[in-house]
Amino acid sequence: MTIEQITTALQAKFTGARKDGLEQIARNLALVLGNDDNKVNEAINNLTADAVNAHIVEWRKVVDAENAKAAQTREDNLRKAIDFKEKGKQDPPKQQEPPEGGDLTAEQVAAIVAKATEPLQQQIAQLNAGKLNEQRFERLNGLLNNDRLKNATAFKDVVKNGFSGKQFADDAAFDAYLEETKKSIDAFVQQQADLELKGNGSPLFGKVNTDGISASVADYIKSKQDNADALGGKKL
Repeated sequence: MTIEQITTALQAKFTGARKDGLEQIARNLALVLGNDDNKVNEAINNLTADAVNAHIVEWRKVVDAENAKAAQTREDNLRKAIDFKEKGKQDPPKQQEPPEGGDLTAEQVAAIVAKATEPLQQQIAQLNAGKLNEQRFERLNGLLNNDRLKNATAFKDVVKNGFSGKQFADDAAFDAYLEETKKSIDAFVQQQADLELKGNGSPLFGKVNTDGISASVADYIKSKQDNADALGGKKL
């Protein structure tokens, strides 16, 4: 979506809000989310009127303060020039003044926008992080929700609880974690098969605890999760 299209969408949702403020939000959304229409629409849907109005108020405070400062600088320099001429003194060295008409330079505008949109950028980043975590959890569930683990509720809970306390540096780190989880699942399924073959004999992986998982299997799962941490995941 273009900045103009994002601005139009924002105006449709937040009627009565300042257009220049909505344009700044649109520029920020375009900068952070690029051309991904789905992400842009999702971000717009998640924005609230209070958050948007508060952002515009703070942004205008910064911009108005910079414009007032620029106008005051011009006025002060003009007074100094008149005062020197009236007293017969040489003109003082010229100071760099803001552009005419109170306009700001591109660098000043960029700094103002970055400062004023920082809370919005943080909100968008949090929304994206939450969405990514949900997608990764769905992928993990895809491994656990199969016929081989149909009655292994306790085992699946161990794996899910281990996931809930992790962060991953990137997709490659998460993929490595999934591979280790697959190995844990295969080991557990093999253990169950061995137990069935052995009948009432001693379990291959040790005595089963009250959760339905042997201590050896629980230790194996933990070792695989720790290995995934070394590959990029980390506990919160």
